[in-house]
Amino acid sequence: KIEDAVRAALQDLNVALTDAPECCALRLSRSRALLAVGRFAEALTEASHGIDELSSRPPAQRAPWEARELAWKLRVRACARLGMGDMDSALKTLAEAITAWDGATYDESADGDSEGTAEVMCGDLYETERAELAGAAAMLQTLVAINQKRLDGNAKFAAKDHEAAEKAYAAALQVDCAAEGGTAARFVMRLRAACFCNRAAAHHALHRRALAAADCGRAIALDSWYAKAWSRRAAVRAELGDGNGEMSDLGVLRALYRRIGVPRAEAAAAEERLDASRRTAPLRASDPYAWLGLRRDANAADIKKAYRRLALAMHPDKAAAALGRSGAVPETAREAAREDANALFSAVSAAHDTLSDPAKKAEHDANAARATGFGGGFARSQSFPARGGGARGGFSGFSGGTGFGGYGAAFNRQRSAGSSGRYGGGAGSSSSSSYASRRRNFDGYRHSYEHAGFNY
Repeated sequence: KIEDAVRAALQDLNVALTDAPECCALRLSRSRALLAVGRFAEALTEASHGIDELSSRPPAQRAPWEARELAWKLRVRACARLGMGDMDSALKTLAEAITAWDGATYDESADGDSEGTAEVMCGDLYETERAELAGAAAMLQTLVAINQKRLDGNAKFAAKDHEAAEKAYAAALQVDCAAEGGTAARFVMRLRAACFCNRAAAHHALHRRALAAADCGRAIALDSWYAKAWSRRAAVRAELGDGNGEMSDLGVLRALYRRIGVPRAEAAAAEERLDASRRTAPLRASDPYAWLGLRRDANAADIKKAYRRLALAMHPDKAAAALGRSGAVPETAREAAREDANALFSAVSAAHDTLSDPAKKAEHDANAARATGFGGGFARSQSFPARGGGARGGFSGFSGGTGFGGYGAAFNRQRSAGSSGRYGGGAGSSSSSSYASRRRNFDGYRHSYEHAGFNY
């Protein structure tokens, strides 16, 4: 239903654009809809239409409507680049959008009968853009500070100082953010998701796989469009022996790549990983030593100490709070984090139960030895349950309500209100309907996702 609603909205916009290809209100609405469903490459292309000509003009020579057009196109570019994982470029472009808007005036009469009149340009859209960029401007310094700490962590990680990198990412996550919605909130959540994901890489390098899986889950809870978090968690789950979870994450990754619009090489690599996972997953068993971060010769004291440390760090009660105090974090994200933490806590507890019981430990070690001797995997132990997708496993993340997703509920509510006229087939989507009728259609879709607080 969500996909049908978005497809109908974009269809109406596409038809309207054939009648008025230079209408900026239509292009802005289409860009917002594309961002709302994670089609970032297409949004980037849409925002690039005519932007070079606008950027080449000195600010003093731009008409007011040209300054506003440049500002929203730069903002859409920033959000699209953020969604595609280019955070440094996204922040730079966002700063350019703020500067461009600061150079605009708001006297509509100055636009005369040009494309920039309030009637044609849809004044409320530009008021929304103005509010978006004002909120982003207030948060820009904080966003840059978070990103700088992330880059510091990246430098330490590149130098193979993984402990220091983990601390740097933790410091970035301690920066308090007060964004309540809109573009600023999207940047906050993606930057925090990146810090969680990068800290997961540091944990992974230090063989703390359970902690790495936990941080990946937090990143996904914050931003379900963040492909790198799904990819990294799939790799961690493979080493934990969680074949079902690995396949689930790789399936989501493949779907995300198709939607976002990544280069063919990356999409092909994801397909290969998924095919390989399907072949090997049935041969894998959950590895309690990997879950607890232990060597195979760990004694009872080592097992007890490792479990207590992980139980304290990964308790479900801490999961929601770990996402941050910002009002930008919706309750759906916190619930997803709690769900994932419950699954991880159960897996860690099951690993401890296996290794703390001498009989179960001996059985597991014997099975592992036989599997090694035969050069393959072994049957999944009944005493150590296999996890499936966990929180946001499979494709549930796309309709969750967090990160760059989260427009689903609003679109779904509007779609369920009726399948004809304003929100469905019927006259609203007919190519023969009037320009004004189509305008009402896409205005309705725009209000549906802006009502949810996700104002792209």
